[in-house]
Amino acid sequence: MPDQIESKKIPATMRALELHSYDGADSLALVERPVPRPGAGEVLVRVAAT
Repeated sequence: MPDQIESKKIPATMRALELHSYDGADSLALVERPVPRPGAGEVLVRVAAT
């Protein structure tokens, strides 16, 4: 079953930028958060930048 195989490749956590206020770049924080799990009829999209 492809869904089960692919779900094992999803990590438990991800890095995210959180905005804590609107005071500029100093209000951004790089944090670790749980990877959201898609529900029925939803998809999880991986975004990467180089």
